[in-house]
Amino acid sequence: MKNLRKYFLIISAPLTSFLTLSLCSLVLCALVLCPSLSAQNTNSLTGKNADEIPVTVKSFLPKEFCTPFDDNKRVVIGISDPKNDSLTGYNQAWLRAHMVAALQEQVKVNMVAEFFSSQRETSVTKVSRYEEMYNIEAGIPQNISLKLISSYILSSGETILFAEILPEKSEDVPKPGRLKFECSLYHIENILERGQHIYRTNYHSYPHNYQEERPGEEKYEVYSFNNLWYTITGSFNGVKSSRPNLKFFYSLERGSHTELPNLDGAVGVTTIEGLWPAFMTALLWQIAGVLDYGNPSVSQVTDSYSKHIKHLSRTAESNTVRSKLKKLVLVSDRLYPIIQIEQINTSDK
Repeated sequence: MKNLRKYFLIISAPLTSFLTLSLCSLVLCALVLCPSLSAQNTNSLTGKNADEIPVTVKSFLPKEFCTPFDDNKRVVIGISDPKNDSLTGYNQAWLRAHMVAALQEQVKVNMVAEFFSSQRETSVTKVSRYEEMYNIEAGIPQNISLKLISSYILSSGETILFAEILPEKSEDVPKPGRLKFECSLYHIENILERGQHIYRTNYHSYPHNYQEERPGEEKYEVYSFNNLWYTITGSFNGVKSSRPNLKFFYSLERGSHTELPNLDGAVGVTTIEGLWPAFMTALLWQIAGVLDYGNPSVSQVTDSYSKHIKHLSRTAESNTVRSKLKKLVLVSDRLYPIIQIEQINTSDK
């Protein structure tokens, strides 16, 4: 019996080594023949490739970000896209600060809206559709200059800078040309048992009549559906912008101003796609909202049809305003630009 056990141990040792070696060879062959197996890293919950799952980035905002601006100064902010190099980020933030400055000057806002509802006499089902389109035009006059106050680079790679609008040309500040800013806002609401909201915000900013250094040119578009998902595209100085597969979260530095003002009338947008799309989208829609509570020029056409109880109304409005950025508020991952809007004049469309 002892001899048999000894014989079994002698035989089993080479057999175990042989099986181990064979298993390793099979795994190696599989990796060589199917290299995608070694590169694929899936999430056990979603079944998606790990490369498709966005990585979250946490950044701390400087104290200046949510500090109320001096009422005696006209302060603007510029924010770059994330993951830019420092030079590109600064140039992009500087251009965007000029856009915000243009929106604080003479801004022309036009709006065309259409509402349609239909309900069959033999059915309780009602279909409604509301569609509105805004056009915003602005520009920086020749006598306006920007003076840099401060700038920061966040962990996300976003460059934030603050600048002051100087109303008159100073000797130490170069005279700028005219920056033109054109923007269109589109909103459609479909109501069939439950509402569907689609928003599209796009702008084109470009230099005009600049004799020396130009601030650059940018095209930008944000598309959202029910505030659940966003698509952002654009180009800066003719180069298409690339968006990293990241989601962004922000916190204020310790000791930052946290007093919450009245947010009535303010528009807040999620910052999960970055600070700039949240800030600019909220700012533009808030300026467009002046036609809801201002004193616009209104032209309205209304039609009614009795066969299917249809109702169609169209409205066109126009106004000219200027705005002033008072402060920024970050609440529950939503950014609220607090602005003051002043009506300049009303012109008939």
